[in-house]
Amino acid sequence: MKTLRKYYLLAMIPSLVLLAGGILFKDFVLHAIHINPVLNLFIIGVAVFGVALIIYDIYKVNWEYNKLKLFYARASAGESLEDLVLDPTFEGTEIAKVLVSVANTKGRLTTRIEQETIERSLAELHTHLEARMEFPQYLTGFMIALGLLGTFIGLLETL
Repeated sequence: MKTLRKYYLLAMIPSLVLLAGGILFKDFVLHAIHINPVLNLFIIGVAVFGVALIIYDIYKVNWEYNKLKLFYARASAGESLEDLVLDPTFEGTEIAKVLVSVANTKGRLTTRIEQETIERSLAELHTHLEARMEFPQYLTGFMIALGLLGTFIGLLETL
């Protein structure tokens, strides 16, 4: 649980720094929002959505990790791997595909094919988790583009 709090805190640090800066320069921020409210509120909305999305992704990865720990604990306690895979507790998880591969080997890798199957399942899981982080990375670039657009609009208004 301490690890989860650490990751949530790390995800929230940039937002807290921005919030502190916004509070510190409250008058300037309010003036900037009043000059072009649509663009500035859109930027703030994208930032809030991005932070919420990242926190949700951290929650989902932690949820998958807890399911994996539960599977390991129950398998170590002597439950059958085949029964564990069919248990509704593990249904709907991304890690379930890897657990099915492990259950098919009965926990022992006897051939190279079994090992490759598990490695392929792990690679697919890794690819899926990386794909979940592409959208927040896109949002980061999008916010930078919106900020540049706001800068150019402000320069044009100044001229």
